[in-house]
Amino acid sequence: MPNNDTVFSPSNCWAFIETGVCETCQKPRHLYANSMVHDFIGCGYCIVQKLQNSLRAVSELTGLSEEWHAKYEVMYSESQDMRNMREAITLPKFDEDNCHVCYHPFGTASYRKLEVFDGEGNTIQAHAVCTTSCDRCTVTHASYDFQASRDGLTFTDFDKYLGDVICPKCVTEVKQEYGEAAFFYCDQCSSYELHADSRCFDGSRYCYRCYENNVYECSECGVEYWDGNSHDCEEDISSQLIHEYSYRPRPHFFGEAKYHFGFELEVESQGNSRKAGASYVVDRLSPRVYLKNDGSLDEGFEIVSHPHSLEELQKKFNWETLTGLRKQGFRSWDTSTCGLHVHVSRTAFGEVSKRSDIVKAQAHELRFIKLIYDNQRQIERLAGRSSSYAKFNDKGSLANRVKYGHQDDRYEAVNSQNERTLEVRVFKGSLKPARVLSAIELVHASVEYTRDLKVNGSNSALKWIHFVRFVADQAETYPNLVNAIQSTFDNDTPAQEMD
Repeated sequence: MPNNDTVFSPSNCWAFIETGVCETCQKPRHLYANSMVHDFIGCGYCIVQKLQNSLRAVSELTGLSEEWHAKYEVMYSESQDMRNMREAITLPKFDEDNCHVCYHPFGTASYRKLEVFDGEGNTIQAHAVCTTSCDRCTVTHASYDFQASRDGLTFTDFDKYLGDVICPKCVTEVKQEYGEAAFFYCDQCSSYELHADSRCFDGSRYCYRCYENNVYECSECGVEYWDGNSHDCEEDISSQLIHEYSYRPRPHFFGEAKYHFGFELEVESQGNSRKAGASYVVDRLSPRVYLKNDGSLDEGFEIVSHPHSLEELQKKFNWETLTGLRKQGFRSWDTSTCGLHVHVSRTAFGEVSKRSDIVKAQAHELRFIKLIYDNQRQIERLAGRSSSYAKFNDKGSLANRVKYGHQDDRYEAVNSQNERTLEVRVFKGSLKPARVLSAIELVHASVEYTRDLKVNGSNSALKWIHFVRFVADQAETYPNLVNAIQSTFDNDTPAQEMD
């Protein structure tokens, strides 16, 4: 093993060689040689980096003594002081032939001359490599470089918003467009991002790009984990409780009926244990429901029911579990992320055994969807929300959608892309049993009201007032829906959470 004192020369001497392009960082710089870095000429910063890398390599091989480390730290400190050694030498003449930022002559390609702005809005000339362009307005500005930028020159303070590096003018415009309070700072990518597009993981908030690039879902159990971190399904209790989003078990039918309903209710933890909440639900509602992860949630899960008849849901389902889950610190209504989706079997629109049955079933399905779409304002008020996850965009093409299956995406008020069900997506999530039941009863009532309804251009059969009269006449069948309609529309106010 060599003597420690022979690893490096004890001297730390620098020599200015010339101005030129550093072979490591490929930038125009004052180039030096250093007695401790052999056969290399480069800028001060790159030489110091080589010194540091050499120390690590030699330490691993030889185990340098603490005394040598102390000696080296002094040399390294001196090296850092020499990174901006241009102050100790005669600088090139500052004129129109040199970059105003780094003093070096202009050339071709990355070293061509550009007219740019400094921090005061003055026009100066600089190399292309000594500039930064705003990603939003594309205006080019001089870039600060701690190794080269001259004293007295001001530089534009760029910030990163929505993943783009932008100038102060564009920062002001972005804040005016979205509102300053709409942003948070993502530590992962050092960018100001919108709260509305953010995601939470392990108690921290990230922009959607960092979340998508770093958070993965275990294909076995659906648990999310950060890229590079280990994950063991057997050690994670929630792996037995919360399944991955794509999980589709064989359906179990509860209750005798010609058609059945299922619901998907999203819930969020308000700082309480997600595992404890999941365990609470599964213990009380299994095998009627199962739980899934959903990427739209911050720190929650989705409660998915197996198919039930309306009567089974009204009389035999343990709805008090939702009340207990709320007491444990979970929420659904009082969030910006949670929805409630109600599925109804396609058999609700008729059994199909011959061609004429198809036409009849499609006609009923069209009346059902039109009832919801033609009364968007009343439906959204009763549902408690309007949402980009439940759009009313295809009002003019409902017939083609029903007949030919033309639907752009599933985020419509009524999603008809599922093979065996229609999915009504309009409802805001809730942990109040009466409100969830009112949503299911609304779908059931809509199916029955439109079953034999005569609709033509001269009547008003699909108007809300006629549907409400039908519900009132069937109050014993739809008690929760009747109460929800009365509480919502008697005072002509949007739906309120019912305590």
